[in-house]
Amino acid sequence: MATIRFTEGGREYPIPHSMLTTMAMVCPEGPGGEDLGRAMLALGILSLTESLMYSGFFTTEDRDAIWVTGDIDLRRNLIEEEKFLSRLTDAQARDIVEQDDVDMLKAVGQSAGLLDAVADGGGRISREAADRLLEHVRHHKNVSVRAALAQNPNTPPHLYPPLAEYIRNRYDIPVDYPLTDMSVEDVAQFKGKSRTLLEWLGCQVDEIEDEEAQEAAIRLVAAHPDPGVRLALVECEDTPRLALDLLAGDTDPEIATRVAEKLEQD
Repeated sequence: MATIRFTEGGREYPIPHSMLTTMAMVCPEGPGGEDLGRAMLALGILSLTESLMYSGFFTTEDRDAIWVTGDIDLRRNLIEEEKFLSRLTDAQARDIVEQDDVDMLKAVGQSAGLLDAVADGGGRISREAADRLLEHVRHHKNVSVRAALAQNPNTPPHLYPPLAEYIRNRYDIPVDYPLTDMSVEDVAQFKGKSRTLLEWLGCQVDEIEDEEAQEAAIRLVAAHPDPGVRLALVECEDTPRLALDLLAGDTDPEIATRVAEKLEQD
């Protein structure tokens, strides 16, 4: 049981846990509030520490000490904080991988851009440790962990999950998704998919470096019954010659005209 002593009269009064929790949740800002908060933090009551985490006076050293407790709830709360992730250490990153907690890993995926940036300078974590943690998230067996990374608009391109992940789960494919390494197997993932997805593929087909994969993508899009999908292939920034040859006699007059114009420019 914690007690509080008033300087006036020196009497001590017991304080139940529920009252301590309320005090922690409304701990005021400023020196007086921080002193009170630190006095409660020193009690070492984990549930009370969790209530204090929103008071705003914690330092990097405080967060490190809280992490060392190993308490899963406190660790989950810490990882939600940008201040903690921006000062993550190699040892803490290793703990996250070893603990393999889905909620913590999802939080890492949602902040992948931040962690990747601090690993390049300004943080405490090494590039190697950051990469190990982020790759753990990228290839995790739990789909919700991978989804946190795939659906995060700030995820760096080199950390994007495999293309099949986006297609299979109908995630929006980032506009800067690198297609340079796209394979024939990747192209096969597009068969029977939505018009929107195939239009996207048609617009990006010139970026595919593997010749067999590029040909497979061109033939797939060029054979689509919807003229909007085929037109996307023609309007590709650097339309491959095979695409123009396949669509030269297209039944849609707009497509046939655009193909003729591009062939004249070659």
